[in-house]
Amino acid sequence: MDLQSILTVAQGLAQAASLHVAFTDKTTWAWNPGSRTLYVPREAAQAYPRGVVLGLIAHEVGHCLATRCYLFTADGARDPLLHPMLNALEDPRVERIVGDRFVGARAWLSATREAFAGTECTHIHTLDALTWFVKEGWAMDEGRDDADALDAAAAPLTPAVLEALRATRGARRRYLLLFTPDPSSPPSEALVARHADLGLRATSDAEAQIRVLAYDALQVALNEILPWVARLRQLDEARLARALDAEPNLHVQARRALQALGATAVHSVVGGLLRHPSARDDAPGAPTPGSAKTAHALMDVILGASKSRYGAAPTTTDHGALAEVPPTPDEVVRSLAERLTQFVPLRGAQRDVGGTPRGARLDLPRAMAFQATHKDHKVFRRRDLPTHRDAAAVLCIDLSGSMDGAKIAAAVAATKVFASVLRQLEIPFEVLGYQDATVMVIPFSSSDQWGEDESMSARVDALCGEPSGDRIDADSQPRSSRSPNWTDIAPALHEAASHLDGTGAVDTFVFLISDGEPNGRHSTEADLLDAVKRLSLDHTLLGIGVGEGTSCLAKWFPNSVTEVPPEELHVAVGTLLEQALATVLAS
Repeated sequence: MDLQSILTVAQGLAQAASLHVAFTDKTTWAWNPGSRTLYVPREAAQAYPRGVVLGLIAHEVGHCLATRCYLFTADGARDPLLHPMLNALEDPRVERIVGDRFVGARAWLSATREAFAGTECTHIHTLDALTWFVKEGWAMDEGRDDADALDAAAAPLTPAVLEALRATRGARRRYLLLFTPDPSSPPSEALVARHADLGLRATSDAEAQIRVLAYDALQVALNEILPWVARLRQLDEARLARALDAEPNLHVQARRALQALGATAVHSVVGGLLRHPSARDDAPGAPTPGSAKTAHALMDVILGASKSRYGAAPTTTDHGALAEVPPTPDEVVRSLAERLTQFVPLRGAQRDVGGTPRGARLDLPRAMAFQATHKDHKVFRRRDLPTHRDAAAVLCIDLSGSMDGAKIAAAVAATKVFASVLRQLEIPFEVLGYQDATVMVIPFSSSDQWGEDESMSARVDALCGEPSGDRIDADSQPRSSRSPNWTDIAPALHEAASHLDGTGAVDTFVFLISDGEPNGRHSTEADLLDAVKRLSLDHTLLGIGVGEGTSCLAKWFPNSVTEVPPEELHVAVGTLLEQALATVLAS
């Protein structure tokens, strides 16, 4: 296939929307908002007919033009259901927008819809409903949306899914048809006026209108559609849990699949569970709490994989994933160091220094000595700036078993950002790991060697084995009983504060990374509350929750960011560093 001809047409489509298109050797579709560039996987462009590829590009351009629901904070915004559900609702909506704006794109979108229309039922009620959200959205956009036709097309689905489709059909029709701006008319003055009430800024009235319409569509999704999808998820979890209770061997397989963090393995196990007689919707019995918890975790993985779907059940190809490309750790370090090094040393850092060759006034004792001996001509006094900044910081990293996999790998990358930025700023730092006891990773005394001593970087890399019990201090502390089964946060904070006190720095910070609630062997939740209260009097404490389910950190750390995706953890740590240091460095 002639990729250049595809790129030429795609560039014309994208440039009309002030975007750029480029091919990439990676396997996912990606959006870089900084350069406003849409990256198209070269492999996907070569695998499909020309019209289908252009339709996929037009689809993603539509997301760039109109998907704004991520701008708004709403109740349930962290519900794992919300992202795949909004993706299913947005797909037809953005195609309608791009098709109305660029009429020639309609033919490409039709080719893409036809290519991805032939999907079978997954027997997972939640995913089947989301797939039919897309299919029925296409039909509504094309005027093929009378109730009988839609019911006939959805006939193979289970009664529970059919009920959800019928109950949400009116809301989904409004989501698609009422919240798409007319490209031939100027922005509505009423919508533009409402935009200011949402607390956002827009570069134009057209963008303001897009955002208000996205906000209104989100309210429909949250209030009228999400409850029905949540009901289907609960039904799916109950089915899986009953099958887990009935088949202990499958329960073991499910736990192994979850530990492997592999969506493919989880799908295989779930498929086996759903074929069990106990997984029927009308099967009797209530699941045990343990099986219910495992079923919930299985559905989390299933839903996480479904967000990279384009009108189909989860596949190995990311056709519909429009991901923002976060900056690399090196880019974060360069950007932060460039911005923060412009600040002068800390308040009170200037000092009066005598015995200098030039200055504003005489150092009288030295001037008198020079007049007598003529040996030392450094007879002036001046105000001097020290070469270091009067601050210090400690990073505490959760090394409990739940951090295994992507989370600890993200924490390692974030640690390198933390260390590299502070080293360039000549601010001493320390890195501590914690389970039921702490482990010193980088002490204050060695922080000035970061970037020069390769063994320090290797020691940070070795943290990846800690959550699974592979201790980095096993050689030097062979009898240590430190265990990843525990998460003692309060003792780690006390130790970090004690080490900071020893530096004598004026401004001191503790950054703590964790993926959930404390599970203390030597401390309780009350101990953590007391530690934060006491230590905050002398130090700035900042919490970072990595992964979903970490909003609880805000209960203990008033200064915190939570629910940070692992792939964005290094960005979050860099942002907190900048916020914490900018004020004190400029003072």
